[in-house]
Amino acid sequence: MKQYHREDKNQIIEQILSLASHYICPMRSQVKPTAIDTQKLLKRYGFFELPIRNDAFQYIDFYHTDNILKQSELNPEINIYELDDSTQSNCRMRKSEWGYVLCESFGFMNTKIYGPFYSNVWSRVEVGPTKPIRMFVAIKNDRVVGGCHVSFASGIACLFNVTTLKNDRRKGVGKALSPAAMISAKELGYRYMVLQASDMGSPIYKKLGFIPIPSYKMFVKLSTAAWYYKIIDWLLVMVGIQRFQQLPSIIRKPSKSLLWIAMVVTISIGLFIAAMYR
Repeated sequence: MKQYHREDKNQIIEQILSLASHYICPMRSQVKPTAIDTQKLLKRYGFFELPIRNDAFQYIDFYHTDNILKQSELNPEINIYELDDSTQSNCRMRKSEWGYVLCESFGFMNTKIYGPFYSNVWSRVEVGPTKPIRMFVAIKNDRVVGGCHVSFASGIACLFNVTTLKNDRRKGVGKALSPAAMISAKELGYRYMVLQASDMGSPIYKKLGFIPIPSYKMFVKLSTAAWYYKIIDWLLVMVGIQRFQQLPSIIRKPSKSLLWIAMVVTISIGLFIAAMYR
């Protein structure tokens, strides 16, 4: 696999951050404690560090595991495929679909905002067996219901975003996606794979041979810190997306609603601070 220099990685991060700045969309990033340059770069783009209490990061050493990687038995209506831009004409469409699957799987209530962002980002990422990123999706009735991707950098494989639509969970989709990604890394000669496990996925990964590692640092963009504690989602539901997007113009032209807005913002800040120190 091609190895990328630090300057290349920083350039990729800057491109992602620049693209995301055009969307009203929350952003957060996990960073290794030793990645000082990346931390500085995120701070330059308006991120700040959040306290992390639970360690959800895990890794597996393929050289020292006796686990036999097998695909789980699935509902016959569901199939696992690897996407490949070089051979599949519908690959871009599938990646775009997966962007919306991520939104629902992560519990975003406002897909009108988050959906286009994730769909746009992933439709641009080149994937395939010979690319630095390999992506696997679960297809049911000719639509994406789940997926994951594995990226390769600095000799370590990283498994990300093993997700399934709520209506198709507990059918073995996640259990089939993870081994597919693990097999791809092992066949390429990678020794280690790392991931961030959710509460739901942690027991599954432990059965596959993953063990905990020290926690990464969590960074969140200042303008979306409140979203991290679901406050902005509540505001969008109460106020409405269009009114929320008009908030800057309302503030520039004070009206009777300004007092109400100020009160909501004050309460939101109070909830955010309380959540940080509870």
